[in-house]
Amino acid sequence: MATSSIADKEFVGVIFSAQYCPPCHGFVEPLAAFYQEAKKDPRYEFILVNCDKGEQEYNDTLKSMPWVSAVPYLAEEIIEKLEDASDASYLPKVAVFSVAKGFERPVVYDIK
Repeated sequence: MATSSIADKEFVGVIFSAQYCPPCHGFVEPLAAFYQEAKKDPRYEFILVNCDKGEQEYNDTLKSMPWVSAVPYLAEEIIEKLEDASDASYLPKVAVFSVAKGFERPVVYDIK
């Protein structure tokens, strides 16, 4: 994940998704529309935490969301911290964090 893409933002939406998750497929289109609206405000950014276990599935998920930055494949420490902070026990999930407050606890706990 390029921290430079979020360093100057006020809020970061963290998207948890996976290729193997059927509800995630239906989530992409409305999320892309929301993303396009939110990006009009330069204070916002979104990053994808891809929960796929295989690299090919990871790449397929990225292809379905070319508009969003992603946590690198196998960046397990970063992924684990974001999953724990967001209580990402199900997919799809979006949690919004305040950059100023850090990534310990989201300011918007769940969007689904």
